[in-house]
Amino acid sequence: MDNSKKRSPWQIANATVLLLHLVLPVWLVAWMYTPAISSILLPVMMICGLLPGVCSKLVKKFQKGKGLLIASRVLAVFAITAFYTPLVVLRSAKEVQLLYPLKRFLYTYGVYGDGRSGIYEALLPEQLPDACTGYRFRTQGTLSA
Repeated sequence: MDNSKKRSPWQIANATVLLLHLVLPVWLVAWMYTPAISSILLPVMMICGLLPGVCSKLVKKFQKGKGLLIASRVLAVFAITAFYTPLVVLRSAKEVQLLYPLKRFLYTYGVYGDGRSGIYEALLPEQLPDACTGYRFRTQGTLSA
C-alpha cells in the first residue's frame, strides 16, 4: 500500500466534520435561532473551518509551518465553538441563574439584534432578584420548537 495515499487521522477528522456539516446542517438551525449573531459568526466559522485543510496541504508541500497548522486548528475549534455556543445556551440551562445575563444578551441581541432588541431588553430585568425561587427562563430563538 502506498503511504502517500494513506489518510492521516486529521484528514479523516476534517472530512468527517465537513461531511456532518453538509449532511446534517446543524449550522442552519443555529443560524435560524440567533440570526443577528450567527450571520456574523457563520462566515468566520466557515473560513476558520477550511483553514486547517489549506494549512495542512501547505505544510505537506513545503515541509515547514507546523506551528501555523496547529494555530489554524485551534482557531477552527474556537470559531466552531463560538458559533454553536449561542444555540446551546439558548436551548439549555433553563434553571441556571448564573447564565441569566448571558441568555438575556443572546436573546435580545442574537435573536432580535435589528433594532427591536431594545423592546425585548426592556421587557427582561437587568438582573434576577436576590431571592429568586422557582427560576425558569426559557428562550427559543426565532425558530419555534
